[in-house]
Amino acid sequence: MKSEGDPETWKLPIEFFLPGKVNSLQVSNARDTMIDECMAQAGFEAWQPAPDLPSIDGTSFTDRRYGIHDEELTLKRGYHPDLALQNAYDEAMRIGAVDMSGSDPAALRTCVEKADGTVPDLEASAVAQEIDNRSFIASMKDTAVVKVFGQWSDCMKKSGFNYKTPLDALSDSRFGDAKQVTDLEISTAQSDLKCRNQHKVTQTWFETEAKIQQAEIKKQLPALNAANEENASATSKASAFLRDSQ
Repeated sequence: MKSEGDPETWKLPIEFFLPGKVNSLQVSNARDTMIDECMAQAGFEAWQPAPDLPSIDGTSFTDRRYGIHDEELTLKRGYHPDLALQNAYDEAMRIGAVDMSGSDPAALRTCVEKADGTVPDLEASAVAQEIDNRSFIASMKDTAVVKVFGQWSDCMKKSGFNYKTPLDALSDSRFGDAKQVTDLEISTAQSDLKCRNQHKVTQTWFETEAKIQQAEIKKQLPALNAANEENASATSKASAFLRDSQ
């Protein structure tokens, strides 16, 4: 059985058919290097690729997929990620929002097309994305998940909070400011976490979605395997390029 306290270590079946963080970073680095060199050759030495965005969705695919689970972080940040991580994300967004190098958009398009032809970007296949999205929605309609949602909701009411599902609490508009986490948000999140753990909400939700994905993957296995082969080829090309450019 999975521990209720460490969903960041859990693996959903569809993850095998989605680009991993390590491979995506390798391909991204190769493409950035290639485009940077191409832009320099075109006379735009000042051009730089936008910085990689730090992930604020958790350390893994399942870390924050079902909501909060980190008691220490919840006590400080409610439903939001660590403040330092949020600040790093905001800064990367700010830097990448505007190209200050004065480069020619047409030259950049040409360089991107060149990178596409040499080291294609990694992309999740449409089939994998569909399974990923559909399984999440379907899991919330499953009898077992509906049951624990009801138990969670009743538990929350005992603490004075009226939400039907954990996603309702997470998306409460009063908790939308990542820089100003209120006492209300923290107390709501603490009760949320307590009720989740008491009724094994996250564990039930994950196990239900995993079963749904397994069934869908069996139906679409040839297409999923083909997409994996394409991404493996792109990763191999990126690795070769980075090795040769050193």
